[in-house]
Amino acid sequence: TVFSTITLSPKEAGCSRTNCKLLAGLTPAVTISFCSRRHAPIMKRLPILTIVLIGLMGWQLGAAAADCAGLVSAKIADTQISRAERVSSGTALPVTIFGSPAVLQDLPAFCRVVGIIRPRQDAAIGFELWLPDQWNGRYLQAGNGGFAGVIVYNGLEQGIRHGFAVASTDDGHVGADAAWALGHAELIADYGYRAVHLTRSAAKAIITAYYDHPSTYD
Repeated sequence: TVFSTITLSPKEAGCSRTNCKLLAGLTPAVTISFCSRRHAPIMKRLPILTIVLIGLMGWQLGAAAADCAGLVSAKIADTQISRAERVSSGTALPVTIFGSPAVLQDLPAFCRVVGIIRPRQDAAIGFELWLPDQWNGRYLQAGNGGFAGVIVYNGLEQGIRHGFAVASTDDGHVGADAAWALGHAELIADYGYRAVHLTRSAAKAIITAYYDHPSTYD
């Protein structure tokens, strides 16, 4: 995929300033700014824009056609992917949000990945990663609250609707109380920092495997 900044005047572009801004909004990978006539004619720059748009279209179509189910066999350090399935556009997805059943409506198309990270024998860091067909090239990790212990589906929903590859972790345990912490220093470390770090590492590896392209920001 080619990324570029195109600099041209509204007259060179053959459109009004408003229309040119709309053109620039077609993709986050292209920035169009306006300048004086001293810059090169637009015809010299159109091939660059064409390459950018073709490259981005190929990137998005490649993601949509990727073998989502094949991610269950991805080799990620200390990570077992138990489920990887396509979620079609417009799907109503039943989930549990902080202990209460809910249904996420009209979701965009994405690949849903569910897994567990085991950096040691007694560890079980649960996570979900949602990979949108219309990816903005960025990674987002939803935070948790309180004693954690759940996947934050409303955070995943917000991220996927904005085009992010988005993940959430239960921070290494299940349940909203702190009974898991007594006498388990390693679980406390998972909750305190390790689960977030390891989820990011696993998610970034899965993202690269799925899109054949790493995230640009996270």
